[in-house]
Amino acid sequence: MNMNKHTNLKKAVKHYSFDYTKSKEKKLMAVALKYKAFRNEIFNKYGSLECLPYLSYPRKLRNQWITDGSCKKYGLQSKQWQIALEEVFYVLTARTEQWKKIVKRDIKKNKKLSDEEKHYLFSILCSYNLIYDICKNREIRVFKDFQIASKRKIYLHRYLHTLIRTKMGPKPKSHSLSFSINTDMYNIKQDKKGKNWIAITTLTFRKMIHISLTDNKPIKGQLIIKILKNHIEIIETQEVPCKRLQDNTSDKIIAIDKGLTNLINASTNTKYGQGFGKSLSEFSDRRTDKNSTRNKLREIYNVHLINHRFKKAANILKYNLGKIKYNHIKNTERKELEQQINAALNQFFKFENPHELVVEKLDFQSWTKKLNRNQRRHFSAWLKGYLQERIEFKCQQNGVLLAEINSAYTSQLCPFCGFVHSDNRRGANFHCLNCGREGDADYFASLNILSRLTDSDIGLFTPYREVKKILMERFEAGRICEPQRLRLSNPETSDVDLNKSATRRANNLVDVIGR
Repeated sequence: MNMNKHTNLKKAVKHYSFDYTKSKEKKLMAVALKYKAFRNEIFNKYGSLECLPYLSYPRKLRNQWITDGSCKKYGLQSKQWQIALEEVFYVLTARTEQWKKIVKRDIKKNKKLSDEEKHYLFSILCSYNLIYDICKNREIRVFKDFQIASKRKIYLHRYLHTLIRTKMGPKPKSHSLSFSINTDMYNIKQDKKGKNWIAITTLTFRKMIHISLTDNKPIKGQLIIKILKNHIEIIETQEVPCKRLQDNTSDKIIAIDKGLTNLINASTNTKYGQGFGKSLSEFSDRRTDKNSTRNKLREIYNVHLINHRFKKAANILKYNLGKIKYNHIKNTERKELEQQINAALNQFFKFENPHELVVEKLDFQSWTKKLNRNQRRHFSAWLKGYLQERIEFKCQQNGVLLAEINSAYTSQLCPFCGFVHSDNRRGANFHCLNCGREGDADYFASLNILSRLTDSDIGLFTPYREVKKILMERFEAGRICEPQRLRLSNPETSDVDLNKSATRRANNLVDVIGR
């Protein structure tokens, strides 16, 4: 995401309806089922390579259906199936661009290909029609002449075809009971009591369903109608006013360390979201206990099936292993965590008001070798991706520059002397085995994140082994220098404290060198 570019941000605003009859619910459910069946049929027909000729111009398929009259068999009105078709091709385009990035990455890493051959494959990936012809074993013509032999081109075409097939993945599928409507398919009115009512188009021409809303807020633009168990959600997309980068008059550069106990630990020695760790552990523990109970019930269910006690098995499946209530509680608890993340970020940007924000690039995926079972469980419930997405959103909304740095050894490095070792950090406390500095580990990590912004030797994608080698060479050579923008001050550490722990530091350092 380019944070230097000013774009219009959008957010989802939800409106709710609880007061409606069963007949109205059935009519809305019929529309949602038709939408779902239509989307799945299109995904089944055009979910793989068959969508490529239409991605650059999806109206070609729409016009073709209108001409031959095949659009009438889906049971939707013309505006309804056209909106559904746009949604489907939006998903297919995003999915295609995703696997194209993976294919380009693998081509770039292939050492058996020359630079010209890689350029040739990249030029093919720029055109949907060329990709489609390659996968259909057709002859192609690239706009540029490449000095590649014909036999070698055949090999490259087969290699690209195999790579696309392996990285494309399965066809997408629609599961939710929802449908979209534009401004021509609904009306908003207020009754005498000031209550909002929305009239939604049904499958029958010129027939609309009227349902009441819980709020009186104005609604405009395209909406998503989502049918849930006990209520109906009307989701509206609104533009969010955001500042431009030049409108931010602050000159502060702040780094943050994202954690579990405290959500945000700033380089100004302030913490935000301090109750997030407790809520996260409670959420994870509740999910673990619930899943453990469900696994035991599923074992009993399987035993009943083996012994041909089908009635008891059906009762367990119906009353104890249902997913509607289970998913509802899980989504509710997740939304509570998301609210805490948003509240912490709002407080941070309100009180700190930075000009530039420095964060770690946390793209790790596996913790099996480094953490125990409970820690892995808490990390899996951390909402790391959601936190990063909200940080990018808030930075763009507040006109703040966002910079990512290499996260290797930022929690084990002493920001004062440059000594790096895994024993420097013990949980939430940091005690340097070389200089004896003690303090909050998250605060020290945020200082390292801030100093790495101006580090020219350690790039964003430098391997962690090379990062440690660079840090150790600096420490041994004594070339530790503080960047001009970094102000290292720790009121908790004094010269008296350092003198008292001199003997302990010397012994610890001898132990470390001995290892």
